[in-house]
Amino acid sequence: MKSLDNKKSEKAEAKAGEPGGACFTCPYQEACKAAQEAGNEAPAEEKIDFSNVVIEPLFSDTVDFETFSKSDFRAVKVLECEAVPKSKKLLKFTLDDGTGTNRTILSGIHAFTSPNSLSATGLVRQEKKLLMIDADPQASLSICLGIPRPDNMNLTLTDPMVAVVDETYLPRGSGIVHHKEGADFLPANIGLSGMETFLVNTMSREHVLKEGISELRKDYDYMLDRE
Repeated sequence: MKSLDNKKSEKAEAKAGEPGGACFTCPYQEACKAAQEAGNEAPAEEKIDFSNVVIEPLFSDTVDFETFSKSDFRAVKVLECEAVPKSKKLLKFTLDDGTGTNRTILSGIHAFTSPNSLSATGLVRQEKKLLMIDADPQASLSICLGIPRPDNMNLTLTDPMVAVVDETYLPRGSGIVHHKEGADFLPANIGLSGMETFLVNTMSREHVLKEGISELRKDYDYMLDRE
């Protein structure tokens, strides 16, 4: 038979092993208990002070109706458009605003269009047969002319160039899209970016594009490219 003292000793040892139980052999039991309690507490949520945040208004200045009614808005005719030397953003426009005196303005839209693209409108109005060529792998011109997903196009500028290198037949005019405004254009897509690697071992590769579109010159008065 075990003595009652042994049973009390076993219960004390079991209780000491429980979380938060008394640790009779540890001289730092109070410190242990405080550390356990601190570890169970959730961290205090840090509050952000927004009292000093100032929200800027969408429009700081306003114009009353009387002042606005004095504004002069006119539709103008673009006579000439050219890139400004040493500038990646500016285009120089010569405009006819109907006053009899041409006006010259600068506009920072060169990143979104080109002088050739803007000149195309005037050529179409003169009833010239015009072909615009998108030579940009990002397909800027194609998107502007109404092709939302150029990468889904089956035929683009890449195809006549590949036909020249591979010496395969491609019907004249393949891939050309007719725009409702009266001009035609040859679209591009991301596939054009791989042509530099494709042509690396090609002899006279600098003439591949010229040869690929040479037959198209018979069908148009002007051919403009957008790089």
